[in-house]
Amino acid sequence: MWWLAHGECHPRELRLHHVNEDRLDDRLENLAPLTQGEHLREHRPTGFVAVRCAHCGAIKEKPAHRLRYARNFCSYACYVAHPKTDTSRDKQSLSLRRAYAEGRR
Repeated sequence: MWWLAHGECHPRELRLHHVNEDRLDDRLENLAPLTQGEHLREHRPTGFVAVRCAHCGAIKEKPAHRLRYARNFCSYACYVAHPKTDTSRDKQSLSLRRAYAEGRR
């Protein structure tokens, strides 16, 4: 729709945001050009969530947008000290073997 209305592609540094959150609704009034930072702020969950550490049991507040990457540890020291299971080690070594076979390492 942007191409039809403006005769050119939208600038590469901008993202087209669907205002009503419906990605199938491509009406021109529903598209808003935003920078990548503004677009991320639109979609990022806000607030903090309490997370219990899997190693020491401490409860720590983490930003809601970082929970996707959190491993439920309060610090890197707890993550390193937490015992790893054999299955997790096997998964890690399998993925490394695949990476070497594919030439990614």
